[in-house]
Amino acid sequence: MPQSPGLSQREHEAAILGTLRRELGETKYDRWLGNASASVQAGEHGQDSQSVVIEVDNAFAARWVETKFIPELRVACKGIRSERKPPWRICVRQDDSVESTECSPAEGAKDSTGTPRSAGKSSQSQPSTEASKSKWNPSRGPSSNHQIRHSHAGPMAAYRQLEHFVEGPSNQLAYRSVCRLLEDPQHASPMSPLFLHGDCGVGKTHLLQGAVRAASAQFSRIRYYSAEQFTNEYIRAVREHDLERFRQQLRTLDLLAIDDVHFFSHKEGTQNEFLHMLDACLLHGTKLLLAGDGHPNRFKAFSRALSSRCVSGMVVHIESPDVTTRLAIVNHLANRRGLRLEPAAAELVVERTLGTVRELEGALTRLDAMARLEGTGETIGLQLVIRTLGAAAAPRPVRPADVVNAVCEALNIPRHELLGNSRHRRITLARGVSAYLLRDLTTLSWPEIAHQLGRERHSTVHGAAKRITKSLELDESTHSLPEQGEVPMRLLIDRVRRSALQAERR
Repeated sequence: MPQSPGLSQREHEAAILGTLRRELGETKYDRWLGNASASVQAGEHGQDSQSVVIEVDNAFAARWVETKFIPELRVACKGIRSERKPPWRICVRQDDSVESTECSPAEGAKDSTGTPRSAGKSSQSQPSTEASKSKWNPSRGPSSNHQIRHSHAGPMAAYRQLEHFVEGPSNQLAYRSVCRLLEDPQHASPMSPLFLHGDCGVGKTHLLQGAVRAASAQFSRIRYYSAEQFTNEYIRAVREHDLERFRQQLRTLDLLAIDDVHFFSHKEGTQNEFLHMLDACLLHGTKLLLAGDGHPNRFKAFSRALSSRCVSGMVVHIESPDVTTRLAIVNHLANRRGLRLEPAAAELVVERTLGTVRELEGALTRLDAMARLEGTGETIGLQLVIRTLGAAAAPRPVRPADVVNAVCEALNIPRHELLGNSRHRRITLARGVSAYLLRDLTTLSWPEIAHQLGRERHSTVHGAAKRITKSLELDESTHSLPEQGEVPMRLLIDRVRRSALQAERR
């Protein structure tokens, strides 16, 4: 393998890591590359080119290093190569030696469906059974789905991973904020506490658990709690006169994530303890990651002081995913299960599951089971989705009142103002969205839509709907919702549409 004059391969590799440490600084290097290794590999098919492979502890760290530290990686490679040599190819990946591809049969290993796996010689020595002759194939999915980190043995092995979080316009800010919180040096994170809020099933718990799992590669003192677990442990500590130990455990952590903070409502004693714990953690430099189903200022029976602490860092609202993001989530979940969905089948799954991401997961679980029972293989077509989830026929038209109520809820306006004569831009936007969706989701004519919205002439609602249609065609955003910032019109329409359809289903 060609090398720069005077440097052996091992010296090449040591020089790369040394340069990276100097370029990134001790703090960043120890956090993301503390246990990294570097290797120099020859080009394929005898080509006079070389690749530098950096192996780190986990996939999240690999993706972060490869995307965030590109300039430093180039400097590290450029400084050790001869100018006569072709440029280095740089690859950052997870160290395969950190993970074991499969649990041993003695440990009762199971696949993602919970069915015991038969592997190796042990399965060959056992007599065949009816189950082994059936078409059920629990090991059909990718082998990577069964990989288990040694450091994640125990409860953390069940935590979701940041690598599996699907970004979209509705959750991108929340995801990037979590990554930034993990990147910030200890004792220097202005984003702490980071508070995520949104409806059930939009990804809050996924982000919290994923952050804890990713942080385990950089920190030794981390903890994930649900608010109920925190409350139960606090009550137990009080009863057993062990409150000081409980406090000491939490106030010296590197990262603390607490889910479902709204559970503290109407619990004055727990709120006081949580408030003092937040103050102590902030002084210590603990990174705080919190989540709840609403904005902290809107929690019932929450003390003003506690609400103030929760909003002292960064507060991010996670919206329900739009159609494009939901389609990406379906394909991602299917791939993790070892399934292949035809494009039409994936779109129908999105159409027939209007609820949360958990409903999407449930639908794929049913499809996976049905495909195994019918022995249709890994590819799921349109007919299987129709048989499992229902036909693709459109539901009966929704009630006009459900559409209007969904618009008022999404834009946070009273119904009487939408039906009144106000020309405020938020009210005007609400009428346009209402007219557009009433025409799309119901069988009403333009005069009937005008009557539903309290207008005398149907030309006004027709013009309002045309403006919404044009905005969608141009992929524009609306600035009429200052508290939500710039909201894509397509996302707003999809959110209201799903809310109206869910009301119809109820």
